[in-house]
Amino acid sequence: MRNELELYEVLLLFRPDLTENELSDKLKFYEEFLTDNGCKIKIATHGRTCLRYPIDKFDVATATTIRFTGNGHVIRLLDSRLGRDVHVLRSCFTRIPWKTTFPVLAK
Repeated sequence: MRNELELYEVLLLFRPDLTENELSDKLKFYEEFLTDNGCKIKIATHGRTCLRYPIDKFDVATATTIRFTGNGHVIRLLDSRLGRDVHVLRSCFTRIPWKTTFPVLAK
């Protein structure tokens, strides 16, 4: 298993019935989860988006991306945590090559 840090992005689709405070609390939880596991992160909320097909009977979702540095262990932990979160409709992980132009992760 490689322990090298790699660059990842996860797209999260949250239930549209979450209030702004609930969504903020969820994002803060995942931010703390990743930073506690040694990741540098950047979160971007894209607002509500129409879905191509219904997910759990929702046609709309709140889209958020989290870009972070991590390894396979962190990905497995985060994927497990997201899978158990009833407020997350879908999550999609992407590994980004380091050579890609990428904004600085520092806040």
